[in-house]
Amino acid sequence: MTGIRKVKTAEEVESALAKLLAEYEKKPVAAIGENLLGFSRFDELEADRAAFYNTYKAGYNPRALATVLKRMEREEKEEMGKDYDWYQFIVLLFGSHPPTPQRSMAFSWESNFVKMPPKDNSYQSAAFNAMKARIAKLPK
Repeated sequence: MTGIRKVKTAEEVESALAKLLAEYEKKPVAAIGENLLGFSRFDELEADRAAFYNTYKAGYNPRALATVLKRMEREEKEEMGKDYDWYQFIVLLFGSHPPTPQRSMAFSWESNFVKMPPKDNSYQSAAFNAMKARIAKLPK
């Protein structure tokens, strides 16, 4: 949209992003088209995938990620009531983020490719426990 193909410094990055934002403001159809194509939704799903594997490789139980999303979904359903399904349809078409149920399902899908720890398993780390002890000693 701006013709900028390469940047070399942090200042050039900031300038290029400012120019891109200005172009989006001039051409709202471009932003709508990007939402319809779902580029940012794919980025969000890829970030979720990375979070799953980083959590797993660090020795923690990645089920917690899906649990949080399921809790968010439950709260959204309670808040919106009968409008929830319509809202999810609109988010699917026009949202910048994937619908919460899709993100939760993606975590479940990734769990098929690794040896998952038991459901209620938690990882105990000496470093984490030491950090918690230091925090507990801080004045409140």
